[in-house]
Amino acid sequence: MSDSFSENDDQPLDIDYWSRSFLALVYPVSITVTISACLAILLYDLYTQSNVFEDSGLILSSKGPHAVSFSELTWQSFKIALIIIGMIALATCLLVIFVYYHCMKFLYAYLFITVISVFSLLNLAVLSMIIAQLNCPIDWFTIVFYVYNILIVALLSMFWYSPNIVKQIVTIYQCIIMILYVLKMAPEWIAWALLPLLALWDMFAVLLPFGPLYLLINLFQKRQLEVPAMMIYTTGLWYRNQNMNNQHEQIHSLNLLFLSHSTLEHVSNACNTNASSSNKRRTRKSMLGLGDFIFYSILLAKTVFTSQCNLFTIIIIYLCIIMGMLGTTLILVILHRPLPALPISLLIGLAIFFYYNHIGYQFTEILHYPTGPILI
Repeated sequence: MSDSFSENDDQPLDIDYWSRSFLALVYPVSITVTISACLAILLYDLYTQSNVFEDSGLILSSKGPHAVSFSELTWQSFKIALIIIGMIALATCLLVIFVYYHCMKFLYAYLFITVISVFSLLNLAVLSMIIAQLNCPIDWFTIVFYVYNILIVALLSMFWYSPNIVKQIVTIYQCIIMILYVLKMAPEWIAWALLPLLALWDMFAVLLPFGPLYLLINLFQKRQLEVPAMMIYTTGLWYRNQNMNNQHEQIHSLNLLFLSHSTLEHVSNACNTNASSSNKRRTRKSMLGLGDFIFYSILLAKTVFTSQCNLFTIIIIYLCIIMGMLGTTLILVILHRPLPALPISLLIGLAIFFYYNHIGYQFTEILHYPTGPILI
């Protein structure tokens, strides 16, 4: 989680801005985790029947006559989780290398291929799961037509020009696709082993001076580069600044990949002309990484599976995510530097979940509606 602003750090604290910033990030996170949890409930039987790791033999089954012991299952889960963390670290370091050596075309080519893969192959796979679960007779022409149009909208919004609201909707849709696919890939214990390791990785990558995410954010800020839309969710908040003299509006909706130099000069001159009025407004952006959306939702979705759709547990974990975001935002107000958004939410959520499942569950068993328990 970070905030992009170019003013000096000794500016007075704008409480109104930071409250709006928090709410502007809570809304998309709430939408993403809610839709993901609802789809996880819809696909509950499909997800709990099998998964890729157990089917391929990469991890032994935790159920059935050949189930392994708890200690062996935990060790295997942490080994696979460490491999996944290593792959994430390698991909992040690759992005740092691209930006550091000015290989922006390679960076955008890498992101371009990733967008095509997510909005075509993964989108098709997720749609197939939903259609199979709902048992809806839909022809392949309709499915391909839908996937093709979603792909075109995603490419235009992320690599060309689009209103900010369209870019935000595409970002949320992308997160939901990746969440549903990851839930199919990873069994229960791998997810529970991965989430605390991700919290530790996020702290290492963002807080340490040699962390890859810290270096990547600094490179984008020092070189005044716009972070690609596929990597972050950006919310622009308008506020009045009385001391703006000769400030330039950044072109947030345009990507430099497909625009000629003359076109950029024309748009830049138009923005500078519009910014010359005496009563100006300026945009400050709060940014949240797409990985934060994904792992927030995985935490809530795995809560749905492990608690067997316990509504009380789901609400508690959702509130833990929001509390963690609030705490991170408050620290961001004080420090004025990029912060990891995962650790507080994930660690609080994991602690509350396991406490509730292993210790506090007995206290909630006495809570009943007049006609039955609160469990669904």
